[in-house]
Parts: sequence; structure tokens; C-alpha cells
Amino acid sequence: MLRDKGVVLNPEELSLLGAVFDRAMASLPSAMRTRANRSEIAKNIAKNILASAAAGERDPIELELAATMNLTVSARTVSPPTFSARTVAYRYAQLA
Repeated sequence: MLRDKGVVLNPEELSLLGAVFDRAMASLPSAMRTRANRSEIAKNIAKNILASAAAGERDPIELELAATMNLTVSARTVSPPTFSARTVAYRYAQLA
């Protein structure tokens, strides 16, 4: 992951990644945020965000979409939440 690529993140980028993580977690259906799977989901979301950041992605919307891609919980695949164009536009406007 980041260690393999030698990526260095500045404080602003770390703040961005933290905000993306918080929004990605909040966007999940409540069934995916149970006590039983919360840490597993959080770990997978963090890995996805860090992998995208290591590849050079800094767009908050793209990072959030990447964060929820291919989430798995307890050996079963969970579909990532879908975002309408209106939701994406609204979130992008909040970041501007």
C-alpha cells in the first residue's frame, strides 16, 4: 500500500482523506455499520482510500467512490452505495 510506494502526504491531504473516510462511513446503510462489522468495514474503506491516494487521486468525490468499491463483510460481498448525479453535485458543492 502506501509503504510500498513511498508516498508522503502533507497535512492538508491527510485532512482530506480523513474527511473522505468520515463521509464514506456515514454514507453506508445502517446494516453495514453494525457493531459486528464496523471495524472490518472501516479497515476496508481506509485501505481503499489509501490505495487511491497512493495512485495519486486527490479528488474527494473519486476518493469517496473508491472508498466504497468492493466492500466485503464476513465473506459475502456487499454492494457499495450508489450516488445519483444530484448527490454527487451536492457533495462536490459542499467541498468547494
